[in-house]
Amino acid sequence: MVSAKLVQKIEDHWDAIAARAIRRMRACADLPHLQQMPESEVHQIGQRTLHNLSHWLTANPEKEIALRYQDIGRQRCSDGMPLHEAVRGLQLIKEAAVDYIGDQGLPANAVELVAEEELEQQLDRFFDLQVFYLVKGYEQELRKRMTAAAAAGRH
Repeated sequence: MVSAKLVQKIEDHWDAIAARAIRRMRACADLPHLQQMPESEVHQIGQRTLHNLSHWLTANPEKEIALRYQDIGRQRCSDGMPLHEAVRGLQLIKEAAVDYIGDQGLPANAVELVAEEELEQQLDRFFDLQVFYLVKGYEQELRKRMTAAAAAGRH
């Protein structure tokens, strides 16, 4: 019984949540590649992730998530972004969404509290899948590059 009202608020305010995540990325000295990533690209990731949150949480589109985030992982590897930064970027988007939920005020009753906790659990599962497939794609690209480099070294 996920709070449809909270999911709708996240979808409606995805841009403010993405902006919050961007501010956190820019403030973290340990994320130089993310700090250099164009704000528009991070904003677009926030939009793809949060604007259609009800789809991601209700349709259980693991194949869609797998394809999208393996591709993102391969791209981050190709861009030379360290894996820990790519993972941290997703974590910061999730943290911004969870903090946004918390900013909406205390639940009025036990049912709302349970719905809020269930939403946070579903967000955890959703972002865990994103991280898993991002890492998988990153590793695939890294192995491909290592194999190509080894083959080039033999010639």
